[in-house]
Amino acid sequence: MDNHLIQIGTGEGKSIILAISAAVLSLLGYSVHCACYSSYLSKRDYEAFSDLFINFEINQFINYGTFNELCELFIEDICEGGIRNSVESLILGSSSKVKKNKKSGKINTSRPKILLIDEVDVFFSKD
Repeated sequence: MDNHLIQIGTGEGKSIILAISAAVLSLLGYSVHCACYSSYLSKRDYEAFSDLFINFEINQFINYGTFNELCELFIEDICEGGIRNSVESLILGSSSKVKKNKKSGKINTSRPKILLIDEVDVFFSKD
């Protein structure tokens, strides 16, 4: 799937478009991650559409969160026990290598991933 940007103005239904897009993409077999700069907005939007996700039995394939929260999920998915535990094990010598985490339960690794970004202008700003 190609990368695309779409501009939707304030009050034109961004939350609805993101939720419907996430639902359709998850039904097509993708793991969908909706990122926003604001924890409040991410939580509000997920809660607004959680019944839809649950009714279609796709809630396990859709994650909403801030950029930092979603990065943490990806890191935990790659490193068994999370990056902090992996680094600690390497430093303390209790593990000779970092193992891939296949059962984190937080990100579905068997599906291709799609990232939907809300407020993409904030994502690209230097502030």
